[in-house]
This record gives sequence, structure tokens and C-alpha cells, in this order.
Amino acid sequence: MLWVSDLKPQFRNSVTLAKARATGLHDPLDLQNAISTLFPAVTHVDFSARLLTIDTDFGSRAYDVLKAFHAKTGCPVLLNTSFNVRGEPIVCSPEDAVTCFLNTHLDLLVIGPCLVRKSEQATSVKTKVGRIKFAAD
Repeated sequence: MLWVSDLKPQFRNSVTLAKARATGLHDPLDLQNAISTLFPAVTHVDFSARLLTIDTDFGSRAYDVLKAFHAKTGCPVLLNTSFNVRGEPIVCSPEDAVTCFLNTHLDLLVIGPCLVRKSEQATSVKTKVGRIKFAAD
């Protein structure tokens, strides 16, 4: 189920949007950086977030991943986002996924039942795909 909710005060920084603007900040990225939270990747500058809640009825695989992540880290939140890098199209194939994975700072890649750890890849695999110059680099 999708919800829009406000982040609880105990997870917020004391800097609000109004306070950040009062210091002269107006650029959206500067405002976002000034207003930090415990969950910055999923929180907007007004401390709201779009949440997708899941349970066993949603799909056991997603629920099981979230449950295992929570047990291991103590954090019950995962970020679900598109798989792409600024200036590049969204990944559409396993080949796109591997290329993007090998050319970014990602540590793990999951494709279906496969978990790929970059640290376990041979140097020849890491360089065989070729370095792609992304706009964010």
C-alpha cells in the first residue's frame, strides 16, 4: 500500500525548510543537504516520504528480503528506486545491469536468484566490460 507520511520528529534534524531558507539557501539540492534526517534517501525537504508498506500478502519474496534486512541491520527500511545513473537510460536487461554495476560504486547486484559481489569478481571481469563515463563521475 502506498502512503505519504511525515517522518517522526525523533528522526529529523532540527533544521527545517524555513530555517534553511532563512540562511539564504534556495537551491533544491542545497536545501535537501541542509535538512538531513536518519533516512535522507527517502525523505523530502518537508520531512514527508512516500512509503510502500508490504506484508506477506504483498509477495513473500519482497517481505522476506525486508525482514532479513531488518534482522541483520536493525533498520526496517529499504529504498526502491529505478536502476540507472544520471544521464543514462534505465537498465532494461541483465547485460545493462552488469555494465552499470561494474561501472559504479555499487557493492552488490541481485538478478533473479543470483547475488553478485563486486569484491569477488576477478579484475579481468571488472575491466572487460569497459569503463563508461557517466555524467555523475
